[in-house]
Amino acid sequence: IERSGWYHECFDTASAVKSRGPIKKEKVAALYDAIPKLRAKNGSKQSNNLLERRRVVTLRLLEMTGGRIGELAEVRVKDVLDTLRQKDPKLRMVTLKKGKEDERYVPVLRQDLVALKSYIRLYRARTIRKTVGAENDHGYLFVSVQTGKRLSSAYMSNEVGKLRRAA
Repeated sequence: IERSGWYHECFDTASAVKSRGPIKKEKVAALYDAIPKLRAKNGSKQSNNLLERRRVVTLRLLEMTGGRIGELAEVRVKDVLDTLRQKDPKLRMVTLKKGKEDERYVPVLRQDLVALKSYIRLYRARTIRKTVGAENDHGYLFVSVQTGKRLSSAYMSNEVGKLRRAA
């Protein structure tokens, strides 16, 4: 291989190019396997079940969309339910990469949306009912088990970090 190039003292020094590839299937499986390891010893069975389901849905959404944690924190229940009604389902997501708030539509599989719908109906709805009440529902997909308030992207990032360390 023969290479050639230009050099002058006013040129910037070359920096290492960082590229990220997709996470290997084995690593993703290890994240899913780590979910039961994080059960709270002093938590109730119901709250542990809710946390486990929320963690599964978080990982599944990351796989489905390839989105950032901050983008997942912005997903609303209405977006998931609207996407289920579409002939060619595309989930609306807020885009954080451009430096300003924008949105994009990500193609998703219907069976993934059905799993999200069951989480919404069985687990999220119960949490909202027991905490803030249906009349005060803010509409975000990810909610706190204790308060029913929307989860911040920092909290969700910490959750994925816990899973990574446990895996």
